[in-house]
Amino acid sequence: MNLPRLAHDIRSPLARARTMVLLLDGATPAEMAEYRELLLDALEDIEQILRPLDNAEDQI
Repeated sequence: MNLPRLAHDIRSPLARARTMVLLLDGATPAEMAEYRELLLDALEDIEQILRPLDNAEDQI
């Protein structure tokens, strides 16, 4: 497992998620709906990156 690569791959969707949370404050209802969708997309990206770790754990 390449931990530096994993950390690098997680940083982008994590930064997107953080940005969306910050933008939710003071957003209009329409903007909130858009930001929530983008936040869910970023979290899904993180889940996809981490999924191979679950599989690796099962093989140990």
